Amino acid sequence: TFVQNPDRAVLEIPTGDELKSYWILVNERLKTEFLTVGNDGWLTRHTLVTDEDFAKDPGRNKLNVLLNRTNHLAFHLGQLRLLV
Repeated sequence: TFVQNPDRAVLEIPTGDELKSYWILVNERLKTEFLTVGNDGWLTRHTLVTDEDFAKDPGRNKLNVLLNRTNHLAFHLGQLRLLV
């Protein structure tokens, strides 16, 4: 709803309970997907990293990509918090 539409274009905003249920569904899905990777799988090459780049820098693995993207999101959430 909020990603695919511009500001103030949404007529029906989900209730707090609806947002909470979406939050729970997303987190359950993430947990399921994370468990399918397995412990050793996190240190393998991320699909968006080329074989050559991974050979030069094995730190460009799935775990580091996830952590970097999560930290990037946290940075922007902090920026949004400053607006309040």
